[in-house]
Amino acid sequence: MKAAIARCQGVFHVASPVPLANLTDPELDVVRHAVDGTKNVLEAASAAKVRRVVVVSSIVAVDINPKDWPTDKIEDENSWSDVEFCRNNEDWYSVSKITAEKAAHEYGEKTGLDVVILNPAVVFGPLLQPTVNASSQFLIYFLKGGPDQMRDKLWHIVDVRDTADALLLLYEAPEASGRHICAPHIITARNLRELLKRKYPQYPHISE
Repeated sequence: MKAAIARCQGVFHVASPVPLANLTDPELDVVRHAVDGTKNVLEAASAAKVRRVVVVSSIVAVDINPKDWPTDKIEDENSWSDVEFCRNNEDWYSVSKITAEKAAHEYGEKTGLDVVILNPAVVFGPLLQPTVNASSQFLIYFLKGGPDQMRDKLWHIVDVRDTADALLLLYEAPEASGRHICAPHIITARNLRELLKRKYPQYPHISE
């Protein structure tokens, strides 16, 4: 890790474990790996004296708070998801993102390392790798069906190219600090399905 970051002026920490099915120890396999991985990157960045670290968190660290956030108030960068609510619902990805992001904030405050956070929504767009990632798998569920029933809720979406631009902006803007939500598009599950049907009529689509 230190060798990879040596002589760098900035670091983008974008990796985080995505839980697989049938986890034997989710606290270890997902949550602890996410937190330890983040801390390892930050410690290596401190050792290299980088100018800034941009950490990719997620919208799931912001908007899963069914009890405490007022219903008449717009969720913003001051909103934190309820980690115990997510843990009780075995939403281990959200638990890992919340916990790792808080660890990043705490590390920056403790050491003085300039840490800025990006909280993107569900990221869609062209893939660099030949395999399907978790976000693209979400679209496949609309075509073929998924393991769980999909609720007609609002989904926050961002293009992967806009996410990349946001990362660069956070690194380059001297005044950037704290958390930054990146979620420009909102659509319901039903409307997203209809959009996919119109755009790709040659593919099968799940019925209601």
